[in-house]
Amino acid sequence: TGEEAYSIAMLLKENAPRGAASPNLQIFATDIDERALEIARAGRYPATIATDVTPKRLKEFFSREDGTYRVAAELREICLFSAHNLLRDPPFSKLDLVACRNLLIYMGPELQEKIV
Repeated sequence: TGEEAYSIAMLLKENAPRGAASPNLQIFATDIDERALEIARAGRYPATIATDVTPKRLKEFFSREDGTYRVAAELREICLFSAHNLLRDPPFSKLDLVACRNLLIYMGPELQEKIV
């Protein structure tokens, strides 16, 4: 639902050089669950995220909307969410970082080996 992609985007923005040296960031976030992708694209989360997100990050990367927090447009523009099935679809190429937090634990050994 976008939390990991937006978290990575925040970390990269916080640590990237500023000004002319600022890199052009692009994050491709994929899932097979279209509903989760819709939530991610909206970038809207309940107010309870304030217990997990620092006040500094809430101020810099979110806005309050109707009792929720909405991810700032600059982060939503960096993160592209799309459906992608690792077992069926071709892999992405020319990537600098691949994060698959908890992905393989949902698969048996045969699928894990096929993906790797």
